[in-house]
Amino acid sequence: MHRRNTHWSSTKRSTRPPINYWDVNTQCGTLAAFKGFRSEIIRHEKEHAAGHQQCLDSSTTTKIFKDLEKVTGTQSEVIYETSNPNGLWLVYWVKLQNAGRWVSDINYTTAFYRYVTQWVYSGFSGGGHSASIPC
Repeated sequence: MHRRNTHWSSTKRSTRPPINYWDVNTQCGTLAAFKGFRSEIIRHEKEHAAGHQQCLDSSTTTKIFKDLEKVTGTQSEVIYETSNPNGLWLVYWVKLQNAGRWVSDINYTTAFYRYVTQWVYSGFSGGGHSASIPC
């Protein structure tokens, strides 16, 4: 199958079955590049997990659980510390979420086909995230 025909048929309605990523990358000879991109995605996701783990292992986490154990009193006081955006638990929860959001960009220069609003043949750069509140 010729590359141009693959791209055209994948974006136009026809009587042929739809063409997916596997078909395009196999037919256009970019399957190896796409497999390499997979490892970049895994690295990116492991950075998310490492951020969460760093926060869970931190003194911030130790302190929040010690402080929560000290919360006694009326039901409204407990509800405040566990449900209010300014309470102990939700302030900590935001920090934990942000710790897992930071990851570096993916800079994968080997070209492969991907569908954005049409089939694009290029490397991939981007996908970094950052957090404003460290754990």
